[in-house]
Amino acid sequence: MVFNSRNGWLNPQGQFFSCEVWEHDNVITLVFPDSDNAVDVAEKLGWIKLRDAYPFVEASRAPNDDQLKVLFDYIQEFDITLPAYCYILNDRQETNE
Repeated sequence: MVFNSRNGWLNPQGQFFSCEVWEHDNVITLVFPDSDNAVDVAEKLGWIKLRDAYPFVEASRAPNDDQLKVLFDYIQEFDITLPAYCYILNDRQETNE
């Protein structure tokens, strides 16, 4: 997969929706235009927010297999240190159990 940005949303099917820095809310509102809070809807449906500020992932649950494949491509594309990235995913999972 080719990424045209380090920022974006990853849906449960493994599709990456890129955005500019701090534009996550605007992009997800286009995906869920009928929702009063598109960010909450996306997170409840298992979408993952990727940010450039730090190799940072926001997810309400553990990534599925399709998302993991894309996340590993993302890690390789941007030369992110894998242990730090895994820690972030693991930390997020532990807080939601």
